[in-house]
Amino acid sequence: MEKKIIIAGSLIALIIGVVFLQNPGEVKGEMTVYMTENCQCCDVYANIMSRNYEVEKKVLDNFEYGELKTDWGIPQELASCHTSVIDGYLVEGHIPMEAIEELREEGRDIEGIGMAGMPAGSPGMGGVKTEAFRIYEIPEEGEKGNLFMEI
Repeated sequence: MEKKIIIAGSLIALIIGVVFLQNPGEVKGEMTVYMTENCQCCDVYANIMSRNYEVEKKVLDNFEYGELKTDWGIPQELASCHTSVIDGYLVEGHIPMEAIEELREEGRDIEGIGMAGMPAGSPGMGGVKTEAFRIYEIPEEGEKGNLFMEI
């Protein structure tokens, strides 16, 4: 039963991604999404983001990806399955476009933002949103910072 739910959720996320690709919006910038080879939700996230951004996917092996997170100071408390970079900001996880646009518009003096895990209903993930997405700042020290936004 659980396997069927996961498969159904993945298919829904894929369909949503395809719909977004067929209806692209204004390209607002360039984004690079770093991910591992077998992560389907990362691919769906990148496809959704390509609606508003020119997206480059960089596929890394697990070791390289772990090193990237360490080198860039991604806090473990905010770790997710992919890391993106836009306008020099780190965007960790399944962050909605609304939060990315807020970060870019405000131009805060931080390394980036992150949302832990793979919350249901977030961009790239199937399922229904069951609670607010809590997105945190990643300050220069690479630690989990203050709440950036709740969506």
